[in-house]
Amino acid sequence: MADLRVGMDLGTGDNDGTSWANAYQGKVGFASAVTAQTVGETIYAKDTVSSTDNMQLNGLTTLAALTNPVRCIGVVTGASDTILKADILLGFREGDSTKAYAQGGETPPTIVATVAGDIEIRGSLYFYAFILEAQDNFFLGNTDAAQHQIYEECKFVTGTNAGDRLELGSTAATSSTHKFIFINCLFTCTAVALDFLGQVEADFFNCEFTGTEVGFIEGSSFGGRVRFYNCDFTGIDATVVDKNSFHGGILEFHNCRMPASHILTTGTATGLYFIANYGSEDNTGFNSADSEQQLEIETLEGLVDIETTKVHTSPAGADDGATDSGGPFSWGMTISSVSDNFVGVVSPWMYRWVEGDGTAKTITVYIANDGAGDLEDDELYLEVTFPSETGLSMYDYLPNDGAPTDGGGRMQILGTPAVIGDDTGSTWGGSVGNHQKFTQSIAPDYRGLVAARVHYSKSGGAVMYIDPKMAIA
Repeated sequence: MADLRVGMDLGTGDNDGTSWANAYQGKVGFASAVTAQTVGETIYAKDTVSSTDNMQLNGLTTLAALTNPVRCIGVVTGASDTILKADILLGFREGDSTKAYAQGGETPPTIVATVAGDIEIRGSLYFYAFILEAQDNFFLGNTDAAQHQIYEECKFVTGTNAGDRLELGSTAATSSTHKFIFINCLFTCTAVALDFLGQVEADFFNCEFTGTEVGFIEGSSFGGRVRFYNCDFTGIDATVVDKNSFHGGILEFHNCRMPASHILTTGTATGLYFIANYGSEDNTGFNSADSEQQLEIETLEGLVDIETTKVHTSPAGADDGATDSGGPFSWGMTISSVSDNFVGVVSPWMYRWVEGDGTAKTITVYIANDGAGDLEDDELYLEVTFPSETGLSMYDYLPNDGAPTDGGGRMQILGTPAVIGDDTGSTWGGSVGNHQKFTQSIAPDYRGLVAARVHYSKSGGAVMYIDPKMAIA
């Protein structure tokens, strides 16, 4: 087993990849290295200063059926294996590709599709410090076979034709056998969409995206899970997700930069789905005065989002202390037109730490709504779990005890509905009325976290607001 080397014009050696003097050369050199590579070998690739051409992928064939896991590393020019210390995001965000690498403007190895060609990559691989350019589309992992692909410090450039896209996964896949990880990557897309297929699972860390497609992120029969962490979407259209072909897919944004005045979704999903934006801010990102409590959750059943006007003010409710776009906040819950009185929208979990000594404690969660009257326990309920020695596991789960107090426990579907507890001692901002509260008695046997969340399923109901600051006394 020996590592292989690829360069554009590194001399007239044996062209067998065994050393830099004998590196695979020319436009087909990379394809030759992939064909010759065996398990455990690494392919080191470089462009040279004098070369104006790039290595090529021949349409749909070169990386269409990798038999072995492939590890490909971009290195500096010259006869060494010195790995490029990449910072693609910094260089390309500033519009100067010579800043992309630390070693004096090194150019990363570039692989391009032939004219009017796609780049299709199947199989398991690791790519570090490459530029991949398709004349049309990218197809990554588009077969049913299990595969895992990791790209780090890479740049993806798609075609400029209407409908060109970067697709991940396959609608033929019947299980979550496709895993993708992208770290510090740049996606340059013109009239293109980022399209997730089937049961694909993908994680993006510190990546940047540009593109003009309305609904930049799409899903074709998408039933997998995709998460974006600390990514920059300010270069895409204001409408982020087109959910028309979502089929149970889960899509999450964590602490990302969104386009100015962004719209999280458009379209109508054809099945269940979950799209969530946790802590992501428009355009410029956060500063010390901004709220860190940004929240948007959208499912087939309804919406949960941040509200900064209709908030619980006395006793003091949730407040992140931000002085600009934050401060007091609540969660607003809205039921969609397809929901009913049995399955509705669910809030995020609320947590509090308790010292467990077996003595009774009371959980209180404050709510209000902008409808015509108070809500009843056949329209919403509080789900609670707490440290206990009497439950089926280490935690007791109150909705199965059948004895709710003021909305704690399961939905009261069969019995006579009762109004959730009235709250005459609270004040709320924004002229929202119908102040109520959940109260639930617990007796934690040991220290740990108490968790609670609200299920709301009033068909055609008003917007209901929750103070996320759960009280325990």
